[in-house]
Amino acid sequence: MSGVIAVTRTEPGASVQARALRAAGFESRVCPLLSVQCCEAPRLSVGTPDIVFFMSVHAVRCGLGHVRNSLDAARCFAVGRATADALSAEGIESRVPETGESTEDLLALPELREVSDANIVIVRGEGGREKLAEELEARAAQVECLDVYRRIRNRQGMMDLQGALRDALQDLDTVVIGSGDGVRALADLVAMDRRGELNLIVPSKRVADVALELGFATLSISDGASDEAVISCLKSRDQRG
Repeated sequence: MSGVIAVTRTEPGASVQARALRAAGFESRVCPLLSVQCCEAPRLSVGTPDIVFFMSVHAVRCGLGHVRNSLDAARCFAVGRATADALSAEGIESRVPETGESTEDLLALPELREVSDANIVIVRGEGGREKLAEELEARAAQVECLDVYRRIRNRQGMMDLQGALRDALQDLDTVVIGSGDGVRALADLVAMDRRGELNLIVPSKRVADVALELGFATLSISDGASDEAVISCLKSRDQRG
């Protein structure tokens, strides 16, 4: 069984994931490296949307108010189950990929193969991937991106993790990272000559590429950032020894 797992994603997801890990038998520690700050989004310019994408739970929390009045006739899509659940809690039904939680999984949905001339809004955070917008535009859709939140460094979470790393806790086994920004924040805490020693779990190849570029060589890629995906990744890794 793994030692302590440091969960570094933003709150409230960090605490929720830590509880799920404990329930699965993994000792966990909450060290959110980033916080989310809602920001003012511009008014919609594409007209009444036919399709609205919500790219995270934070996109729902920070962005729903900007588009709620335009959702009556729109089809909503969520990038993952947690995002779909957040929409459901607001009384909004959404389509979510049955497997996977990536842009590629969304684009593979049959409903999105033909979107010519559709007005599409993507509700996301600042610095979000452009692949979804670019691919939908390539399919002849009219796309507008609403950046409704930004990630900022969480000073307390960084201090907590820095303390664990500085004290060289023998039982600190793995750091769970949720995004490329999270990897970059971690890199600010870990000397280059120690990065190869630290076990990371990342949610995608894209984030893994960022980690590798920054010198984190020991990592596993989970099938998304969900609690189930991280637990499955940990169990598979432990079984491999």
